Amino acid sequence: MIEDLDQPLILVADEGREEEAVTRLSRVGYDNTIGYLKGGFNSWKQAGKNIATIDEVEAAEVVKDLDKYKGSILDVRKESEYESQHIPEVKNVPLDFINEEINLLSENKTYYVHCAGGYRSMIMASILKS
Repeated sequence: MIEDLDQPLILVADEGREEEAVTRLSRVGYDNTIGYLKGGFNSWKQAGKNIATIDEVEAAEVVKDLDKYKGSILDVRKESEYESQHIPEVKNVPLDFINEEINLLSENKTYYVHCAGGYRSMIMASILKS
């Protein structure tokens, strides 16, 4: 959620993936990467720095007990993906429009987030957690 494309960035990337991360950031307009944490996330963790985690729930568990999760599931896929197939009564909150939707979500509620492959849902879960 970095709004200023000129903001200096320091990356925490998996060891050996720093260059790829810089390239991917550059492709979406973030060209001010000034460095990276040597050793990546593991060095941060080994240094005893604070970390946060996100709990996961298997899709099969949600489907098995859908009534328990109703009203708490967010589908963060694009609208066209959602329209082609979705779980009834699940709210579509496309990740690319999160800035417009975030204020409609409750800070005191647990959400279960899903997408097609897990990448967007993890980004959304991270945003919600922060």
